[in-house]
Amino acid sequence: MTSRRAVLDALDRIAFAAELTGDPRARTWASAAWAVRSATGDLAALCASGELATLRGVGPSTVRAVEQALRGETPDALAELAPRVPEGLFAIRRVEGLGPKKVRRLWEELGITSLGELEYACRENRLVTLSGFGDKTQAKVLDAIARLRATEGALRRDQAQAILEPVVHALLALPSVRRAAIAGDYARGEEL
Repeated sequence: MTSRRAVLDALDRIAFAAELTGDPRARTWASAAWAVRSATGDLAALCASGELATLRGVGPSTVRAVEQALRGETPDALAELAPRVPEGLFAIRRVEGLGPKKVRRLWEELGITSLGELEYACRENRLVTLSGFGDKTQAKVLDAIARLRATEGALRRDQAQAILEPVVHALLALPSVRRAAIAGDYARGEEL
């Protein structure tokens, strides 16, 4: 995972957890995540120069979270909020069409805390009883879960490249290795 991707994932998780727990800073974290996502250039350089703090929606807490994520640490804000949210809800947020408000409703009103439970609830027709959900939404959620399961374990090319290239460079740095190259589906340009 690239450092930028790790930072954006951490900020998205913070914003999501804040929204689910009713934290008053939820909107602030969501705006900060958007501002950092929209920032151009290297995040580490933006932090070092202080330019990141000048972006609209980015305050000292966001800068601290970005710096911690860049160092590979769990940001303090995430460490504070994440334990209050079941881990499975972070997987549910990847379901197309389910934003934080709907995920919160599923969690609070139906006790759903995992993708499996969500799929089971859809098959039992329990989502249609919730306000803001209907037959169409339930069908779309089931389709989205099926798509997620079909692509589970798959990576985008940029994600695969971020994993594979450092491995190749590390192998080439070994004195006993003459040649190393990426092979397989990635090298053939096929879907991963």
